[in-house]
Amino acid sequence: MRILFTALACLFSVSISGQTVDVTFQVDMNQFNEPFNYENVYINSSFDGWCGGCRQMYNYNNDNIWSVTIPLSQGTYEYKFTLDGWTDQEWFEDGSICTTTIDGFVNRSVTVINEDIVLPIVCYNNCNLCVNPVFGCTYESATNYNSFATNDDMSCEFENTNGSSCNTDLNDDGVVSTGDLLLFLVSFGQLCE
Repeated sequence: MRILFTALACLFSVSISGQTVDVTFQVDMNQFNEPFNYENVYINSSFDGWCGGCRQMYNYNNDNIWSVTIPLSQGTYEYKFTLDGWTDQEWFEDGSICTTTIDGFVNRSVTVINEDIVLPIVCYNNCNLCVNPVFGCTYESATNYNSFATNDDMSCEFENTNGSSCNTDLNDDGVVSTGDLLLFLVSFGQLCE
């Protein structure tokens, strides 16, 4: 009976370890701004022996988000995204939140268990999503302030409160002069109430 139980346990563990699940890897290349023109994005990893051009990714929607789905067995794997094989690669500092360091090499890592995984889209050479800039007026005192703007586009408009037709005439003498600049410098950095 003990031999039968041991044989069944071995067969069960072999059948589980031989199963694969689909793992989808995704990288956003929209903010890649190196002076390097690439043709293809690849995933290089411990599951394929860091083979260079073996695992090409695809830009299915022409949105510059590259992906590939790979069947993998249970385990923990290291990987990184590369361009044109090994022509260019991601570089991370030791201790980055999405990486592990083994034998001095810092790479991304994924642990595969018994269900399909779709990894979140990450920015190339970054642990997080790419943050697409929102252009607009970022100054709260402007009449056209945009609370969603992350990058000032120099479109801010301010209400003229000094009564002059020239909003840079700070001393209301009808001329923009050094006196206005001195008034500006005196108040520069003060908190407004």
